[in-house]
Amino acid sequence: MTLLACAAAIVTASCKRDPALMRPDAEASDEPVPLGPVVLPEAGPPLAAARCTVETSRVRLADATNGDVEVGDGIVTSSGYAIGLVRATPKGRVASLALVPTDLSKVTLIDLGPAVGEAPPPQALVAGDALYAAYHGRGAARSFEIFRIDRAHANATRTHAIVQPKDESFATDVSFAPSGPVVVWDEATLEGATPRGQIRVAALTPLASDGGASTSATTTLSAKTADADGPRIARRTGGFWVVWTAHRAEREARDARDSGKSATPRGASAYEAEGPAEEREYRWLEAVALDDAGHAAGAVHSLTPHTGHVEAFDLAPRSDGAAVDVLATDATEARDGEGGHVTRITLRDAASAPEAPVVLTDHGVGHASAELLAAAGDTSARPWLSFVDPSEHTRVLPLNAGRGADASTLASIEPALEGGRPMFAVARGGGLDARTALVSLFDDKTGAELRTAACTR
Repeated sequence: MTLLACAAAIVTASCKRDPALMRPDAEASDEPVPLGPVVLPEAGPPLAAARCTVETSRVRLADATNGDVEVGDGIVTSSGYAIGLVRATPKGRVASLALVPTDLSKVTLIDLGPAVGEAPPPQALVAGDALYAAYHGRGAARSFEIFRIDRAHANATRTHAIVQPKDESFATDVSFAPSGPVVVWDEATLEGATPRGQIRVAALTPLASDGGASTSATTTLSAKTADADGPRIARRTGGFWVVWTAHRAEREARDARDSGKSATPRGASAYEAEGPAEEREYRWLEAVALDDAGHAAGAVHSLTPHTGHVEAFDLAPRSDGAAVDVLATDATEARDGEGGHVTRITLRDAASAPEAPVVLTDHGVGHASAELLAAAGDTSARPWLSFVDPSEHTRVLPLNAGRGADASTLASIEPALEGGRPMFAVARGGGLDARTALVSLFDDKTGAELRTAACTR
């Protein structure tokens, strides 16, 4: 798997960005320019009737006979799906990659090694026609390791690794350039007046002959004064986009504003902390373009307002490689209890500023990341937006070909997807009434499995 320069849930408006957001002569560590506060409608539209029906296709990924199963994200491959998971075995917890054909007829598990503490499940990725998996290994020091899966799907060979600091965060992401993988992660630093997080990047070279890690120089992408975490990286033509979350305590921002050192407007937020012990903070998204070598190719951009409350975000690259869409889930509510909203920000080449945010849904969004589900390999198929509402119901919203939300199209609560996490979309035919199979993950105390539901626009 969060704000607007212009905002309207059902009207597309023309918005211009401050040219200072993209300064070709600026360093990547320059402080990004804050955006204005988000403006939302006072009320949202009603819901549409359910669109999806349960199908019989399903496959068991892993049983919880020996302990819980934790399932991560997945990707579409040339033959089906690849999904990272951590499962309990009689010999302990193991990090594995599950390979499933598109008809959900079977599952092949490839074990990578022992699972490490609270580390997330492995990440599946494709480079050319090769399948890889990456996860946090357990060596003499904590390392992030990449494995190539053979064509027979029988073995995993360790090809790259980078030693990482042993702090509390396992937030790491990787994508491939023609020359090899580029890795981003967050890292705690004590530089400055207070501890904070910074975003780091390294391009990896193949393992040395002795098996030791080998990397290019590691550099910092986030601004020197930023407190940042949770980076994601996505491939674009000629390089990458890296996006992360930046934080600032509301009290700190208010003090800076009152002293004349901040442009944060008064009354910009009505967000309340979830608990009395939590200090309220602003959370927004920042991004920077990289070239194929993992070097910053421009300035750091603010993607969402510095007075927002981004809960989660996801990256959805376009199939032609020309753009990466950022889906931002923000907890800011138009009215109490109505739920947050989701916007899409499109990132194109390194020389272009991010496009103005587009509201996909202005209400009804809970705390989990929204997912954009697009049928792989079918550029004519229109995508779907999936998200969980504040009552933990799964909602879907059909999007148009431009990955926007039409004024006449409403979201729907889907009993067929209740308790599941939609992960993949499969197009079935064309036309305005085209059906899409949504492949969703369902997990409980007995294990985890994939199921399909047929959805009609």
